[in-house]
Amino acid sequence: MQPHVHVHRPAVFGNVCQACGLSLTEEDTASAEFCSRQTCVTQRRVKEAGEAARRVEQRFETYIKISETRTRGVIEQAKREAGHSEDTPVASAIAPYIGLPCDYLPPERKAEFQNHVRSVISDSFAETHADEGPPAPPEKDPDYAERLADEEPELRVLDAACIACQGDCCLHGRNTQAFLEKETIDYVRWQNPEMNAEDIFDLYMSHLPERSIVNSCVYHGNAGCTLMRSVRANICNSYQCRFRSNLIKEYAENPGNGTVVAGIAQDHVSAPEAGAPYLRVVSMSEAGEVRVHTHLELPELPTPNNM
Repeated sequence: MQPHVHVHRPAVFGNVCQACGLSLTEEDTASAEFCSRQTCVTQRRVKEAGEAARRVEQRFETYIKISETRTRGVIEQAKREAGHSEDTPVASAIAPYIGLPCDYLPPERKAEFQNHVRSVISDSFAETHADEGPPAPPEKDPDYAERLADEEPELRVLDAACIACQGDCCLHGRNTQAFLEKETIDYVRWQNPEMNAEDIFDLYMSHLPERSIVNSCVYHGNAGCTLMRSVRANICNSYQCRFRSNLIKEYAENPGNGTVVAGIAQDHVSAPEAGAPYLRVVSMSEAGEVRVHTHLELPELPTPNNM
């Protein structure tokens, strides 16, 4: 006969744990959904993180709806000013508008960037002996094939999003030194085997604009990136923000009549009055003619009943 073994079971306190199904104990709060066992604590944190992310996304979607409602009229006005009739399907979208000034690059920032470029060039050439040529292009490397595909120019009318925005994503190039790294230099060398280290350095320096956007990437000029696509970092060719992606989708559905984009500052909701200076509306024709509708102003911030 087996001896009786007393098993201690914690006193039930409330409902059961959503993760393990066991009863909540005295150590758990009355409102708890998960017990204090370590694996269940981990699942609780995962759930909380997911809920927090959903709340952030919901707030963003609400903000986008407000922004689209507030800019609807100025986009329609820009379409008319660009010569389109009311019935003409024109691809349009909104974008963030950063509105930063353009100025001369401070000497210390230029020196810092020059040192970085020399460093990544040196890292690339360090893998090649002086009496050898550059490494052979990795023709069978799918990453390299994707790189070459991303270098291809995009439809020019899509640049209306970047012109209206003035380069919100380019701000990240400030602390990353234009995202340039050894891999980027390897790509440049594969495509330009005749270039030595000094040639490549001079190439990058020759594309620095006389003035760039303050506190942004050194190649962030007043009209966009001044660096040609074949020598940019991968991410600068492949990345598409959600706003430009929306314009790409809109243009695919309504091609052939150019684009109109309303750049609107992310903090525009803090200025509910009409005429708030948080707007930059841009139209671009199929031929690439750009018009900035500087006279257009934001209307009053819409109320929930008017959205």
